[in-house]
Amino acid sequence: MRTSIILSTFLILAIASCDRPVRPAQQQQQHQQAATPKALDDNSAAYDIISKGRGGDLVESLYDELICKNSDLKSLEDKLKALRTGRHDSVKVFNRFNDKNEIYYNAADQHVEGIKDSVLRDKIKVLVAGSLKKYQGLTAGHNELLKAIETKNLTLADLYTVLKVVKTLQVMETYQRDNLPSAKPLKGYIHNQNEALKLVDTLTKE
Repeated sequence: MRTSIILSTFLILAIASCDRPVRPAQQQQQHQQAATPKALDDNSAAYDIISKGRGGDLVESLYDELICKNSDLKSLEDKLKALRTGRHDSVKVFNRFNDKNEIYYNAADQHVEGIKDSVLRDKIKVLVAGSLKKYQGLTAGHNELLKAIETKNLTLADLYTVLKVVKTLQVMETYQRDNLPSAKPLKGYIHNQNEALKLVDTLTKE
């Protein structure tokens, strides 16, 4: 848990500091030149899918666009894909071996239960239990490695989520600064409301 927190904090700080500071004038110029992401473009099919609730995920859509523009993110995606494939290849041989042993000991237990002589049955039970214990000791190291793999997968999944959120937050904040609508239409509508209220009040008093 402590390792996960430390890694998460480090990743957030690293991402937050990855962009070099720019002067306000340069920042404004960059914002003006930045195109609106397709996932946020009112006229795009991507936004249409998300806005109408057809299974779109705005975080995922924005992150996918970032991958296309960022070679480091693309490299990360390739690495994660290789890890997913490699995990299956790495553990399948042992899992297959372990499955055979579990199947055997389950079958052996069933056979032992069929022995009518209770003294002989108990003797064979001890024999099988001893063999199982030796097998568990033999594979203890492998099982510890499998647990370590699972723990690291969970930590990696958490940090990957952190990365997506932090990176897409940057995109959203840029979009917010560059595309905040004017308040004039809202103020104009309130003005019209006030005029209507005055007229209704006047007509009511006649």
